[in-house]
Amino acid sequence: MSKKSITTEEFLRAFQGTNPFSKNRVSGAGDFEGDVPTIHGKEFKQLVQRVQRVGAGDGSSGLLILGGAGVGKSHLLARLARWAESKGSATVLFLHNIVASPERMARYLLRASVSVLTGLRAEGYARSELHRLLRRAIRARLPRRTKTATRAPSIELAAKALDAVIREIDDRGDIARAMVAFYRFGREGGEEAARGRAQAAVQWLSGDSIARDVSESLGLADIEAEGAALADDAAVELVFRVLAHLGATASYPLVLCVDQVDNLDDAKVAAMSQFLQVLLDHASQMLVVVSGVKQSMLRFREEGIIAEAAWDRMAQNRLELARIDEADARALIKARLEHFMEPFGELPKLNVKRRADELFPLDEAWLKDQLSLQAEFRSRDVITWADDRWEQQQERLEASDGNEWMKSWPGARVEPNRKAHGSLQEAIDAAVGMKLVERINERVLQPSALPPDADNMATLTLSLLELCRGRDEYSIVDVKRSVRGKRFPACDLLVTEHRPDHSKVTTGVLFVSTDNATKATKALQRLLDDPSPSDHRVLVTDEERRPLLSGAKGKQHLAALKNLRKGAFVHCAMQFEGHAVLDALYGLIASARVGDLEVEYPRGRPRRIMEVEAIESLHRQGKFAEQVLLRELLTEDGQVSGGDEKGGIIDDERARQTIAAHLAWRLCLTSQQVTKELIELDHLQPTSFEDIHGEIKRVAQGMHSQGFLHATAVNDGLYLQLLHKGQSY
Repeated sequence: MSKKSITTEEFLRAFQGTNPFSKNRVSGAGDFEGDVPTIHGKEFKQLVQRVQRVGAGDGSSGLLILGGAGVGKSHLLARLARWAESKGSATVLFLHNIVASPERMARYLLRASVSVLTGLRAEGYARSELHRLLRRAIRARLPRRTKTATRAPSIELAAKALDAVIREIDDRGDIARAMVAFYRFGREGGEEAARGRAQAAVQWLSGDSIARDVSESLGLADIEAEGAALADDAAVELVFRVLAHLGATASYPLVLCVDQVDNLDDAKVAAMSQFLQVLLDHASQMLVVVSGVKQSMLRFREEGIIAEAAWDRMAQNRLELARIDEADARALIKARLEHFMEPFGELPKLNVKRRADELFPLDEAWLKDQLSLQAEFRSRDVITWADDRWEQQQERLEASDGNEWMKSWPGARVEPNRKAHGSLQEAIDAAVGMKLVERINERVLQPSALPPDADNMATLTLSLLELCRGRDEYSIVDVKRSVRGKRFPACDLLVTEHRPDHSKVTTGVLFVSTDNATKATKALQRLLDDPSPSDHRVLVTDEERRPLLSGAKGKQHLAALKNLRKGAFVHCAMQFEGHAVLDALYGLIASARVGDLEVEYPRGRPRRIMEVEAIESLHRQGKFAEQVLLRELLTEDGQVSGGDEKGGIIDDERARQTIAAHLAWRLCLTSQQVTKELIELDHLQPTSFEDIHGEIKRVAQGMHSQGFLHATAVNDGLYLQLLHKGQSY
């Protein structure tokens, strides 16, 4: 649909169904709702200069970003990631909510980094950031024959150059062999064997164990009976050092951004800071950026949780973000307005309104009143004001027809109704419920940011169960993590519950996430042959992304476990969303701990939700027991499955066409609006709105992953945006 065919009625429909101010926090590098270069422009310039100095050979350095909740720390890192992608002068890894046991923190940090660098699908390796990093290093090392030569070097010549670059850091050659296998597959593809080698190379570089046969096909030197894996944190550090060296070779420094570090508990923060210190001491030309709420980060230092030496390296450079002034607050609102209004620029009625008031469909008088309240502002609060005002205008439009609303806009000046609807507890429950769904949707939209990992799942599960033990609504009495000694324990977690008759029952939980069939078989054997077995044994696997793979013996062990007495064994074949729920529950509670979770109560007035309030709300709403694995461990009558499979409510192709048709004439819309349109057009039952909305979100998530649009999680829905020409997320 061309701009000439857009009508005022279509603008009114878009205005009624979409709110460009509903998203007030950044969760990833792709989030973009109208960037304002002047906001923290000085700090961003300093950040870019630090990246450039590292790239010019200034050595590795740390940079600490501090500020209050909601001032824009995550936004600054997201802007850096977009700058690096558009300017092409750095490789930026934007990580947030990194959760692992202290003993496995370094390995999980590597796993998350490699996952972001490569993605989760072999089909995308050629377009991945890691492949781009390798190509840059090769081009920098090989002399150009002529200034106009554009043809890529032969694969053999490129592989030889890449091997030489990497061996400057790893003279044993295993990392070089894995990287070359990955590079070759990205360049020329190949049969299933080549694909398998590339995938195994990625897993090994991530710290996973890979099978002996594929280890041999990669030519790895350090292979044991059950396969190959990075031996320890020193080996993990070496992979990071190689990545940094590859970037330095081409003057494209590696920038590791770890956002919201203060969401972690003390032991995890200590482990992460220790590893980052070692990394900064040993890596060449690498920038490590850590961000957190100022008060929390300073407490870590004052109480010795972050050692002085680690703090000195991580905070070698510091940026402290202040609140924004009136001019930036105004610019922030205008940027989002202009992004939303762009498709409607040729409508005469709207142009008249915008010439009279550039903030239409908001209004200047309203903004002046808001800005008169104080001298400086949090970016989050400014967006919240606009969100509230937009909703007020939507309510006015709904109460009248479009012509009447346009004529009477902006409406009579009345004191905003600050009266709270419902109790504070109800408001907290609504906010917590929506933010939980938002966090789940964020992970579903960015699956590479939550790679399959047994330790991550075990750590999340342990942390959440500890919040439930001893409460009357659950059966859990205690939960402990098994200590790894000379031998691997049969289970990762031991959970104690009470039956209705108050007798005790134990459950051992084993998490398995590996493509190494030998390793999986041994884990199943330990679970089966446990000399002191618990009453229940639960096997947890990431069945959607890394299904249980075992040899003939492993299948026998699994069959024997299934043949135990009724209820003695359960296989929780978890889907990715189950993992995402665990992560979202943990992340939401952690955000409340550092003051980053809020509710408007009364309307228009943000109030911090305390950690204890968030936890109690989740208990009240039954959110812990809703999660498939937690339900088994919190209720003695819980029934575990891989999760309910829903579908067939709508036609997927019809949903894709509806979304595409709307984005053909506008830049953005919400999943809720698509749902409403589809119900009306196809005469579906409106009582099924939530189920239909869930299907629409699933379709939109698929379009997002395929690059047809950009989706952002907002409350319990998705904000869908059309990418500008030349723009990427």
